[in-house]
Amino acid sequence: ADEYGGSLTNRARLTLDIAEAIRARVPKSFILAIKLNSVEFQHGGFSTDDCKQLCSALEKQGFDFIELSGGTYESLGFSHKRESTKKREAFFLNFAETILPALSKSKTYLTGGLRTITGMLEAVGAVDGIGLGRPICDEFDLPNKLLNLEAGSAIKSLIDEDDFALSAIAAGTQIRLVSQGKDPLDLSQPENLTKFKISMQKWIQNRSLDKENHMYGYVDIMDTGSEARSML
Repeated sequence: ADEYGGSLTNRARLTLDIAEAIRARVPKSFILAIKLNSVEFQHGGFSTDDCKQLCSALEKQGFDFIELSGGTYESLGFSHKRESTKKREAFFLNFAETILPALSKSKTYLTGGLRTITGMLEAVGAVDGIGLGRPICDEFDLPNKLLNLEAGSAIKSLIDEDDFALSAIAAGTQIRLVSQGKDPLDLSQPENLTKFKISMQKWIQNRSLDKENHMYGYVDIMDTGSEARSML
């Protein structure tokens, strides 16, 4: 292995070198942050102890906050694939709490797997803040709903959370809808899931015919009409 491979020190070198170069070029008020995916600390990757050491090194390098991401990349290493939302939230929170003792200055944020207000409050009790990704794409006003106690959790999408590819496409499609001045689809409703899937199939077909790569971005939701009703 070269100086960037093998030991944890070597594997962290590139990140720390980049951070050092950034710090040399920006004012002290510039916020430097990094996102670490906890999947990387599973079998075949970093261990949790490696993560603690890495976070300590990142703090010494001047990172203002470290985002610990759980996500739902189970196929890459997690074994809680079919567990309940409560167990998912607890898993990621326990992971974050294991890392916290290594830090004294850097703030920590937890992202991924959080769906209920109870889980979010428990997380905020342990870390400095939380991040929301795909749930926000389904409900752009979700933070306001939670803060105003108008909702106790994110809506339960009918798309399997473990199907990361499909849920990621759906998230991008929701953003595309909002960019067009439209409301996101309520994917807790079967008819909307059907509309999304039909639109995605047509989008994929059109992409296959686009030899000059003029198509880009995410799915355009179409008026599927009777085609959607026949699938329900």
